[in-house]
Amino acid sequence: MATVPNVLHDLWYDATSVGADLVVETSLNHSPRGEDASFDPQPGDWVSVGDDEEPSLRGRVTRREGNRVWVQLDLGLVGTESTSRVAGER
Repeated sequence: MATVPNVLHDLWYDATSVGADLVVETSLNHSPRGEDASFDPQPGDWVSVGDDEEPSLRGRVTRREGNRVWVQLDLGLVGTESTSRVAGER
């Protein structure tokens, strides 16, 4: 398994902890930007998240409690084209 070198993420997440709703819990204490005083993610903010094995993903902060931040991953338009095509074939 190859790792992605020198990838900059706002937050790290554990890829095995992604829920069905695509929400992951992250920690500011263990993030690449943990020492950055200007980094203050709040609900509604877009951030980049990564797991060091795959390229960064974009996600929206859904909740924050202190140093814990929950982010819903944005997978883009995955599956949209095939869904539209099937719906149009009726």
